[in-house]
Amino acid sequence: MSCEGFNPEQWVKVYGIDAFGRYKYFATCQAEEVEAALSAIPSHWWIDYFLEPIDEHDIV
Repeated sequence: MSCEGFNPEQWVKVYGIDAFGRYKYFATCQAEEVEAALSAIPSHWWIDYFLEPIDEHDIV
């Protein structure tokens, strides 16, 4: 999934998906920051990612 379609200021939770279909939470950030957040994670760990839009009031 890409950030396309998201407002750049939309807050999202970023999850990585590994080769076995398992997912792991990476970060909460604005859509415009997703690529930077993903670049901080070793690329061999994940094969894809998905974003969960959240309300900025739900940021923990």
